[in-house]
Amino acid sequence: MKRLAIFAHFDKDEIIDDYVIDYIKELKKYCEIIFVSDNNLGDYELKKIKEYCLDIISCKHGEYDFGSYKRGFELIQKKYPSKFDEIDELLLVNDSCYLVRSLEKIFFDMEKVNVDYWGLTDDYDHFEEDYKYYIGSYFISLRKSVFTSNIFKSFILGVEKCQNHDQIVLKYEIGLSYLLNKNNKKGLCYFSRENIATYMAKNHITLYLEIRKILTQSTSLSQRYINTYLQKIFNITTINYLHSDKLYFLFKQDFPLLKRRVVNKNFFEENHLLSLWKDVIISKNTKLINQIKDNCTRIGVDLKNKSDIKKKNHYQICLTLFNEKFPLIKIRNEKFPLIKIRNEKFPLIKIIKYYKNDATVKSFRFFIFGLKIYKQKFSFYIFGIRVFKVFRSKFNTYNKNG
Repeated sequence: MKRLAIFAHFDKDEIIDDYVIDYIKELKKYCEIIFVSDNNLGDYELKKIKEYCLDIISCKHGEYDFGSYKRGFELIQKKYPSKFDEIDELLLVNDSCYLVRSLEKIFFDMEKVNVDYWGLTDDYDHFEEDYKYYIGSYFISLRKSVFTSNIFKSFILGVEKCQNHDQIVLKYEIGLSYLLNKNNKKGLCYFSRENIATYMAKNHITLYLEIRKILTQSTSLSQRYINTYLQKIFNITTINYLHSDKLYFLFKQDFPLLKRRVVNKNFFEENHLLSLWKDVIISKNTKLINQIKDNCTRIGVDLKNKSDIKKKNHYQICLTLFNEKFPLIKIRNEKFPLIKIRNEKFPLIKIIKYYKNDATVKSFRFFIFGLKIYKQKFSFYIFGIRVFKVFRSKFNTYNKNG
């Protein structure tokens, strides 16, 4: 099977990191590569990957990964029309992952499967109420029935600059899967939520004891807390397996990549196994661990570590509804706090914290009243029924790295 990959790259320091080079080398074993960077890279950087790539585009465009995919697709059609006709698969791959192990088995297995497109992981969007299914666009392969179709050409060539990352995800990542499904294209996810849930169910006792042993030996958490926490890990209905402790189950099934955000201390902080990534996720891979440390140190990212794992019985909260200087409510966890909130069976104020699409959702409940904060949205509830919603007009800035 002949393949061609469009590899999307961005680096805040405009360099090609070692982990990217290793990823490119591995991809080269299975396909030709067009490298598209959303940077103006110097000759020294381009030389690092020149021998592995069919062609390279290095130009600042600000349209995120799909802007790079668009430019790569345009280049193939204009400069390599015969190759465009020859290939069986067009891969869209970005640099948001560290390579953990070989991709050989995945490509070998997928050659035997008759589908129109396939990818590594799937999820349901959390932007809209209908929860559209999609396959992650950080690694997705399109067969000829898709990449030669007019629906895909119109989609990819119509990519334009968006205001923030969430719009990119909703319009293009989720939008691509939605478009293909709507047009009856058959897709497959190699490490699907369904497959991982089945694996968890079949090996429940073994995995349960295994993870309990890891948390007991590597943390100071109590057995009671660990047993409660394990119920959360084995809850198959939770979202976002890729960025949660369920990543452990993906790696037990030889998942080949590690998302960069997973090791970032500022994301998914309530997932304890992720804080043990060096020992549990990629143990004994000293080269990769050093690559991750070097990359994160350079771009100013604090890495997760064992010391992050602790049971939080008290909450430190600063809830700002109007402005940063004079917030409506401040709750501080100091020696003499204004309000002290204990995580007991019947708290005065119940606080629930979780994550949707890399952003924190906070839900506050006080008797019959409720408040939910997600990004720029403030939703107010009475008896669990939303009575009104407030939007803030200013968008948060998004850091492309990760």
